[in-house]
Amino acid sequence: MEIRGNAGEEGQKDRPAIGRRSCDQCRSRKIGCDRASPCSNCVSTRLECTHTTVARKPAPPRQRILISAQYERKIDDIARDILLIKSSLGSHNAPREFAKPQDRSGTQVVRNEITRPVLGDYAPAEAHAIIPQWEHSFHVIDFVKAFVEDSRPDQGEESFSGTISSLRSLVAAMSNPVLGGHFCPVSDSNPASKQIHARMPPLDAVLEVLRWAKSHQNYLRVQSISQILPLQKLEDTCRKVYFAVDSYSEIDFVLTTGFLSYMFAEHTVSEGSASSRDHFQLCQRSLAKALSILPIMLPPSMEVIAVLTFGTLFSVENSKATAAWSFISTALNHCQTLGYHRLRPQAVGHGDEQRNTETSLFWTVFKFEKGLALRLGRPSGIRDAEITLLAEPDESRTTRIARIQGQVYDQLYSPAGLTTLAERKAQAMQLADEVRGIICQIKSEISAAKESLKDAQADHMRATYLHSDLVWHSSILTLILRAIPSAQRSGISDECASAARDTIEAHQQCIESLRGCSDPATVVKYLNWAIIHVPFVPFSIIFTCVVRTFNFDDLALLERFAASLKPETTDENSPTHPYRLYDLLCQAARLHITRTQFSASGPNMTGDDSTLLSDFKASQFLAETTGPIDDFVNPDLLMFDASDWYQGNQHLINLLDEGRLF
Repeated sequence: MEIRGNAGEEGQKDRPAIGRRSCDQCRSRKIGCDRASPCSNCVSTRLECTHTTVARKPAPPRQRILISAQYERKIDDIARDILLIKSSLGSHNAPREFAKPQDRSGTQVVRNEITRPVLGDYAPAEAHAIIPQWEHSFHVIDFVKAFVEDSRPDQGEESFSGTISSLRSLVAAMSNPVLGGHFCPVSDSNPASKQIHARMPPLDAVLEVLRWAKSHQNYLRVQSISQILPLQKLEDTCRKVYFAVDSYSEIDFVLTTGFLSYMFAEHTVSEGSASSRDHFQLCQRSLAKALSILPIMLPPSMEVIAVLTFGTLFSVENSKATAAWSFISTALNHCQTLGYHRLRPQAVGHGDEQRNTETSLFWTVFKFEKGLALRLGRPSGIRDAEITLLAEPDESRTTRIARIQGQVYDQLYSPAGLTTLAERKAQAMQLADEVRGIICQIKSEISAAKESLKDAQADHMRATYLHSDLVWHSSILTLILRAIPSAQRSGISDECASAARDTIEAHQQCIESLRGCSDPATVVKYLNWAIIHVPFVPFSIIFTCVVRTFNFDDLALLERFAASLKPETTDENSPTHPYRLYDLLCQAARLHITRTQFSASGPNMTGDDSTLLSDFKASQFLAETTGPIDDFVNPDLLMFDASDWYQGNQHLINLLDEGRLF
C-alpha cells in the first residue's frame, strides 16, 4: 500500500513532487508504483501499463444570495440579541472582591469595592432623562376586538380613520402579548458601562437635605421612608459612603442613593428647589444602575431587605411591576428566613430598638407584597396565620388595607376561592364594610391635615398624599363590590357603579391638587401608584355601563378622566403614556354609541349593524342575566365569571410596557 509521509519530515524533504498518479495495474494490486512509463512492476509482469484519466467533479454553479430588507432586519436583531446576552453575562461574571464582615446578628454582608463617588461635576439631569414606560390594567379586550371587527369601510367613518387605525393596532398588540415589566432601567449594551459610575450630589447639598429631613420628621413621606430603616441608620450609611476611609459595599451604595433620592424629591415638592430636582434625578440614575448590577444571590440581613424594598419602590414608580415583584418577594423570603414575622425571645444584645426596627421593616415589606400580589393576580408569599407578631390595637391603616388586599384575591378572585355565591357575597360585604371604615378614617385625616395648614411648620403635601390614598382605597372598594353577583343586565350592581363614579371623582380632585405642585414628577408617581399599581377597575366598570346602556353622562365622566391624564408638556408625552390608551378607548366608546344609534335610525339598517356586540362573549366581559339571580340556569358559573373577569382584567397589564406602540 502506498504511504505518503508528512511533508515536514526530514527524510521527505528531497523527494520530488508527484507528477502523475500510479498506474491502473499497481492501483488494482495495491502495490507501490514508481510512476515510470511503463513502470517497473508492469515490465516485470509483462502487463500493459495504463493510466485512466480521472474526471474532475464539476464545481456547482455559484448562486447569488438575495438578502431582502426583512432578512437584514432579522440579522440585525440577532446581532443585537447576542450583544445583549454578552453584556448580561459580562455583568454577572464580572470579578468581584468580597470581604465578609459580620453584623450584629452574625450575618455576612456583601461588600463589593466600588469607586469612590464623584461629587458634583455631572451633566444636567434633563440630558439623560429616562422616558417612562407604563403598564395598565383593565378589561376592555373583547369590546375593542368586536368594535374593530365590526368596522367596515362602507360605514361612513372616513373622519374617524385615525381612531380606527389605532384601534386595529391595539387589537394586534393584544393578540400578541409579550412578557413585559422586567427590570431594565439602563439601556446600554457596553459591558464596561455596567460598572457603577458613582456620580453623586455634592456634599453640601447632601448635608442640607439631611438636616432638612431631620427637622421635618413629621412629614408623611419622611415618615414612610423611616419605616424601612430609621433615619439615623440611613444617615450613618450616607456618612459611610461620602466619607469612605475604607471601601463600602453595594448595599451601602443602594441605601444611600435610594434614601437621598426620596429626600431630594420631598425637598423639591416642599421647598420648590430646582437644584434638589436635579440632585433627585441624578440619584435616580445612580440607583437604577446600582440595582441593575445587584447580585442575584444576597445573604439575608436587615440592610439587604431594606435595599430590596427601595428597589421595589423604584420599580413601581417606573411601572415595572414584574421587577418590583422579584424584589419584594425576595425581601419577604429574607424576612421569613430571619424570623421577622414571628414573636421570639429577645436575644442577648438585641435591644428593643433593634426589634422595633425589624418589626417595622417586616410590616413595610408585608404591605408592598400584598399589594403587588393583588396587582399581578398572584397568591401572596405569606399567610396571615403564619404571622405571630402581637397585633397592635392601633394597627396602621396601610397594614389593614394590605390584609384586605390579600383576602380580596384569595377569597374573591383566585381560582381556588370561595365555591358558592352565598359565601362570596357574604365575604365581599364584610370586606367592603372594612374598607368603608378605612375610607372614613382617611377622610378624617384629610380634614385634620387641611386644618393644620395654618401652622407654618405643617406638611403642606399631607392632604394631597392622603387624597391619593383615598383614590387607592376607593378603587379597592370598587373591586370588592364587583365580586358581588348582580341581577342587573350589565352584571354590575348600582352600588358598584356608584363606587366607581366616586373613585373617578376623587381622582379628579387629587390630580388637580397634584398639578399645582412644583415638581411634575409627583404626578408621574401618583399615576404609577394610584392608577397603575392598584388594579384601577373603576374605568372598566363605567366603560361597561357606557357600552351597554349608552349613558352619555358616564361617557363624559370617562372622557374627563382621560383628559386629566394628559401631560402638561410635550416632553412628557411618552408614546406609552396612560392618556394615549384611555383617550383612545373613550373615542371607541363614543364611536360605538354613534354608530349604533345611526344604524338604528337609518333606512338601511341591517341585522349585523343593529348590534355591535351580537357575538360578544359576555361571560368574559360581564355577567349578563335576564332575571333574578336565583333563576339563573347555573349560578355557580358566575364564580368562574369573577375569576375569569379578574384574570382578563390583567391582560393589558404589560401591553404598553417596554415601549410597545399602537
